[in-house]
Amino acid sequence: MKKRGLLLLITSAALLLFAGCSDNTTQLESGNQQEESSQSITQENSSTQSSSPTNASAQNSSNTTSKQLSLNEIIALYQKNKPNTDITDIDIEFQMNKLIYEVKGMDDSKEYKLTFSETGDLQRQNEEKLDEDERNENERNNEKLDLKNLLSLDKINSIAKKEVDGNIVEWSLERELSKTYWEVKVEKNGQQTDISIDAQSGNVLEVEVDD
Repeated sequence: MKKRGLLLLITSAALLLFAGCSDNTTQLESGNQQEESSQSITQENSSTQSSSPTNASAQNSSNTTSKQLSLNEIIALYQKNKPNTDITDIDIEFQMNKLIYEVKGMDDSKEYKLTFSETGDLQRQNEEKLDEDERNENERNNEKLDLKNLLSLDKINSIAKKEVDGNIVEWSLERELSKTYWEVKVEKNGQQTDISIDAQSGNVLEVEVDD
């Protein structure tokens, strides 16, 4: 009877030891699987990031990217530098795959031209005296843009692309007579189209295809 009891005790201990080893093995395998899954996700994310475009040349120039300044930002940059003048023209174009903003303005005696980078840094500024016959308040009033209720550049882009679904390469905010309007240049299949759009209403004023 003593030998039989001792045998049962040894057997029970062995079973408990085996069960403990089995649980540890299960946990280790589970941990390895989670680690392998985490490594797989990291590799996939790394692959996705490396395949994404990282420079302006890989982006479609017709898109309004996060680097493009808003119209209000452009106006504010100019007015900060030349607070007592009126804006007469805004040109936006790509140079070396980067957006450049050129803003022209005037007061009663001089005209100004300021150039900003896509990050809003002032790159250049020029000024020159107006001709004698232009140094008057009437000339200034006739030249200045109407900056009230302007549509956003995103909206202007959308209107232009409904006319020609191509790459927008240049924007010009101008004034003729009493109307402030955008002239948007769109390229498609090697052909350029100029689209004139009312800056406040969004009405398409003219579509001209270059020969």
